Amino acid sequence: MITLELLTEFTHEDLRYKSDIKVVSYEIIRDWIQLQFDDNVPTPHIMGELVSVDRFYNWINKKRDEKINQII
Repeated sequence: MITLELLTEFTHEDLRYKSDIKVVSYEIIRDWIQLQFDDNVPTPHIMGELVSVDRFYNWINKKRDEKINQII
């Protein structure tokens, strides 16, 4: 399941954006996810990133595997 919270975490961990960047919306376009960010600066900037759905799902699977390994 894709959520703004997971996409924000993905943005920080995998894309290595600063922690004050938050995903405020997204759109799935075929095999791509178009992310829109809020950068928390006084003058609003429209920032975004286009990432493959596969890259996001690979990150999700890695996170899941890490959690499973902690339980075992």
